[in-house]
Amino acid sequence: MVSRYIHLGVVLNEMNRAMGLLDLVPEVFVPPVIAKLGFIHDLLRQARDAAA
Repeated sequence: MVSRYIHLGVVLNEMNRAMGLLDLVPEVFVPPVIAKLGFIHDLLRQARDAAA
């Protein structure tokens, strides 16, 4: 999932650059950021399962 997000980020950054805007997302994800994304993903998954 992180690799897909990185790919999406690259595409969005290229689009922003083409319009003369700053990058939207970082292109390098350090381990603490990946861990936090995993934590948020797990929270959302738990909330979805609790609502079902």
